[in-house]
Amino acid sequence: MRALKSNSGFSLIELIVALTILSILVAIAVPSFLDFLRMQKASSSANSALVMLQFARSEAIKRQANIKVNISSTSTDWTVEARLNSTNELLRTLKQNDTQTSWSGTNELIFDLRGRPAAASCMQLDISGSTSLTRSINVLSGGKIA
Repeated sequence: MRALKSNSGFSLIELIVALTILSILVAIAVPSFLDFLRMQKASSSANSALVMLQFARSEAIKRQANIKVNISSTSTDWTVEARLNSTNELLRTLKQNDTQTSWSGTNELIFDLRGRPAAASCMQLDISGSTSLTRSINVLSGGKIA
């Protein structure tokens, strides 16, 4: 007598249905994931600049001298520099190679020996893409950076 063989595995129809469901889920998830990556990039860039501003403020207090911060952006990158205002000595620089990020608003800021800015200011980071994404960094007159 011949024993009946049980088929194990997937049939072609089951495989096509599974792949169709998987492709629909991927098509739904990819745009959300790309938006998530853009938001993370904006937050990361803004946080990097924020750290540089906090460094400049703490150096101004520590050295009891004015510290100047410059933010400049080109079509291929952006740079944040902290310099000792009296001698123009470079204390720290942050350079990001990035073609999608641009800065607007105040591009120069001076912290006095008490860690207060010469004038309250606001800087904006813009990430280009299908929809614009903006992050703001505010330096208040009391020295708070938010």
